[in-house]
Formats: sequence, structure tokens, C-alpha cells
Amino acid sequence: MAREIERSLGIDTGYLDTPLTKLEAGGAWDPATNPDKLSPVNMDIPVRLAQKIERYKGHVDIPVMDVEASMGPGCHPPDIEVVASCMSLEVEWLRRTITMTDLSNLRIITGMGESMAPTIKHGDLLLIDTGVKSVTYDAVYLIAMSTSLLVKRIQRELDGIRIVSDNPQYKEIMVPADLEERVQVLGRVVYAWGGSRI
Repeated sequence: MAREIERSLGIDTGYLDTPLTKLEAGGAWDPATNPDKLSPVNMDIPVRLAQKIERYKGHVDIPVMDVEASMGPGCHPPDIEVVASCMSLEVEWLRRTITMTDLSNLRIITGMGESMAPTIKHGDLLLIDTGVKSVTYDAVYLIAMSTSLLVKRIQRELDGIRIVSDNPQYKEIMVPADLEERVQVLGRVVYAWGGSRI
């Protein structure tokens, strides 16, 4: 966010990371370390900076992961910890729209394939709650299974779990209770940016 603010204000990269001098720490203006464009007589830049910061209040940056989850036969998962970018979302909207374990557990990935259509379409951005690590109730989950990363609806049964595709052209998979450990739950899909609530 600091780099974006610096770019928008036309100030040097890294300026916002510069440590305070003794004068600044005491609450005084230090002309030796501050560029002329940020001098007290030029009020335009500080006002624009304040407006930019105000816009970020009430927002949270959600990591967009460099990973695609298959909604078809399955794709080999790359390093699912690699962050490609971030998406800033309004905290109030998140709390009003989805159920989650914690804001810090939210991640965004891209869904690939057609097996979860029409609920999730190919290329949809998916908001994942990575704080969910087990199938506690019927929902759509991000799972790792047999070296594949999948987005599937999972239903809890008395004798195991049922992995279901919303697209009826794809067969469901029944995983017996004694084999459930082969299905690693990485999170629950809580929203899809095709505008679908999950």
C-alpha cells in the first residue's frame, strides 16, 4: 500500500518507510529530510495523502494466491503459499456477506473447469476461508487429493464423505471414513466472483 500511495502522490519510492529524525520524532517539521513538495506551505500533497489513507480505512487486503484449483479432473497443485497480488475488500461487506473464521484466513484463488457449474464457472475468482480444515457440514471446499487441487461440494455421511460436482455430467466420489485422511481440506469456498453466494 505504501508504494501505491507514493506513486499516486509522485514522491520517491521508499519515502514512507524512512525512519523519523529527532525533529520529526518530537513532532516538528524537518526540512532536511522532507522533499520540497511536502513542505508545510504545499497543502495539496498532504490533503491528497489523507484522502488516500481515508479510502483504505475499513478495508482489508486479501492475498490473491498464484494457484488455480480444478473443478474438473484435477490439476497438480503448485506452491499454494505464493502470493501473486492482493485485492482490497471492504471489511463491513465481508462481515455482512460471508461467514468466516477470521479475516486473516481469507485467500483468493482462480477456479478452473466446468464440474462446479453453474454454481462456479471457469475462471471465477474464489474467496477461500483457509481457517476451515475439516468437513464439519455440507459446503464447497478447496481440497487436495491424490496430488490434485480441487474445488468440490462435500457432504458428510455416516460412513464417510461424499465429493459432489454441481455439474450433473460429473460423477460423485464416495470416500469411506477409513480413507478420509487422504482428502486434505485446505479451506471452505465462501464466495465466487461470478456474484454467486456459496
